[in-house]
Parts: sequence; structure tokens; C-alpha cells
Amino acid sequence: MARLAAGLPLLRRRGAFRLVVWHARSLPKVRREEGFFLGSIYINYGLTALVVAIAYPVLLFTETVPSAWLIGGTMTFAILFPAWFFRYARSLWLGMDQFLDPRRGEIGTGRSDGPKEK
Repeated sequence: MARLAAGLPLLRRRGAFRLVVWHARSLPKVRREEGFFLGSIYINYGLTALVVAIAYPVLLFTETVPSAWLIGGTMTFAILFPAWFFRYARSLWLGMDQFLDPRRGEIGTGRSDGPKEK
């Protein structure tokens, strides 16, 4: 464990975390109340469950994939897909909130609190 911790600065210098750092710095700051993004779990879970619930029976009854491979594949998908889709689910949740209940002065609302420029 100590070797792993000692190697982290080396990974940072080599740019292993460049995508994560770039992503965090490039996005505008969105401030919401605590627990706001918990709703994105519904989107993430719902899409994962929908894909697995449709794909598994279709592939099982058409016998295109052996049963053992199908179980392993759907389990792998159900574990890895939500981890990949996490940030997109949060974006969808934020976009849905902004569409249904726009907040004044935020990017993408088309509204501002100040005077309009001519």
C-alpha cells in the first residue's frame, strides 16, 4: 500500500489523471443544494435495468449467446455501465431540472437578472 501511495505523484506528473483534471476545470460551476444529484441515480439505474431487462431475455431466447456467457456479460455490463454513465446521468438530471424549473442568471436559461444589452 505504501508503494502505491508513493507512486501517485509520479502518475500525476505523467498525466494519468489529465482527463479528470481537465474535465473538472473546464465545466462551469453549478451550485445546487446538498443531495440534489441523488436523483441522477434513478436515471442511471433505470437505463441500466432497462437495457439488461430487454437484452437478457432477447439473447437468451434467440440462443445467440451461450447461457454462461450471457449471465457473465450482463453482470459485467450491470457493473461497468453505471460507472461509465455516471457523469452523463448527472448531466441529464441537471438538464431536466433546468428545463422544468429554470433558475435565473444561469448558463443556458435564456434569462438574466440584469438589463438586456442592445
